[in-house]
Amino acid sequence: MTKVVIVHGTGVRQPGYQDFLERFRQLSRDAAPGATILPCYWGEPYGASLQLGGKSIPTYDTTRAVGVVDPEDEIVALWAILEVDPLFELRALATRPVEAVELPPTMARPGAILADAVDQLESAGALGEVLARAGMEDVFAEARDEVVRSGPFSEALDNAGEDLGEHRTAVARAIVATAMRKRDDDAMFSIDAKHRDSIVDAIIDALGGKDMGVRDWIRKQVEGLAMGWATGKIQRSRGAISDAAYPGAGDILLYQAHGEKIRAFIRDAIIQAGEPVVVIAHSLGGIACVDLLIEASLPVSHLVTVGSQASFLYEIGALRMLKPPEQLPAHFPKWTNIYDLRDFLSYVGAGVFPGRVTDVAVDGGQPFPRSHSAYWAIATFWDAVGPILR
Repeated sequence: MTKVVIVHGTGVRQPGYQDFLERFRQLSRDAAPGATILPCYWGEPYGASLQLGGKSIPTYDTTRAVGVVDPEDEIVALWAILEVDPLFELRALATRPVEAVELPPTMARPGAILADAVDQLESAGALGEVLARAGMEDVFAEARDEVVRSGPFSEALDNAGEDLGEHRTAVARAIVATAMRKRDDDAMFSIDAKHRDSIVDAIIDALGGKDMGVRDWIRKQVEGLAMGWATGKIQRSRGAISDAAYPGAGDILLYQAHGEKIRAFIRDAIIQAGEPVVVIAHSLGGIACVDLLIEASLPVSHLVTVGSQASFLYEIGALRMLKPPEQLPAHFPKWTNIYDLRDFLSYVGAGVFPGRVTDVAVDGGQPFPRSHSAYWAIATFWDAVGPILR
């Protein structure tokens, strides 16, 4: 009867680990009915915790009312959407119902006039000054041209009526959002909201200004998305966000600084099993197990890493117990490494440890980051692991 020690990864706490363990036992009964599944839960003995009650976190104990979004939160939410899709407002305006207006044959449509103004927009005068202050002058023209060439720009302006206020605003924000994405190539630079909004206002002024009495139709269309983003992301207190985030990031930092306690805990779980075991280790747990099994010869017949970064850390020289070009010691057990191309935290090992690692690709069909924890019910995972556990 094979004994299997299950080592979890970063950020796992109870009751989540126990729930996972029970689910894993259920799934293993078909693939390896004789296997005994043993826990190795290091999360609360040695994982990250706020040992001073969150005193390092600003406003940790404060809570804001869920469901109440102030105007500042609304604009932050809208910009969160624009950072993903700078043309979002233009796409919405392209579908806006507009009452048809008959124009004299010699009169250009309002949208065409605005399109010409955007095409001739220069980074000079007041606009040039705010662009320079924000350090965005070198990406402005390219961003403007990209917006002008886009389908949503043409469609929105073709659909424009006489009231162009919202179109000017949408065009200005699309250009600025596009420019910000181009400027983000510089990892050390990020424009702040004050400079961002000053550029938007300068573009609107250069295009003719805001119309009086704008009905803000576009705001109504994006209100649901913006409100949902603000309620789900912004309105949780800093403390609540930290509570959700710190175990994952904290475990990684803690392991890199003081991983010996976690490795000792895993070592004890292996020894207490009483006979050679198979170790299945996820994510950070895989890193710890690779370090441990390099450091000491233990009764492990097979190591299975799942969604692991161990080979990547070795390649960049960050694996604690082994640095390139050193190779795995002779006592290191058989190693199967399971990865999913959709999981951006999973890496392959055969290339960096030739002849010592068998890589197995699986596909859980989930986007990242969900893909990082979607291995356990994948049929091809059990096709690879089942024979190891029998």
